[in-house]
Amino acid sequence: MAIAAKYLNLLVLSPEKTLLDNEPVLSVVACGEEGSFGILPKHQPLLAPLKQGVLEFRDLSGEKRSVTLPSKAILSTDGDEVVVLCQ
Repeated sequence: MAIAAKYLNLLVLSPEKTLLDNEPVLSVVACGEEGSFGILPKHQPLLAPLKQGVLEFRDLSGEKRSVTLPSKAILSTDGDEVVVLCQ
């Protein structure tokens, strides 16, 4: 039996700069066009449009943190990594 990953790598990019560069996180909460949703390690593959606003996540210590998305974005995850590309 495989051991589940305990964290996700979070990468958030805008055209101007890297907002987060492979930050290890416990979870991510995003505001999609059809409502908010959460992502934990080993989540099913997902591709979702996001609204402009705040992307929340918990760092490895469990502290709630966030990053502001400067525009609409697209989120992709394979269960090990979450990539957010802003327009």
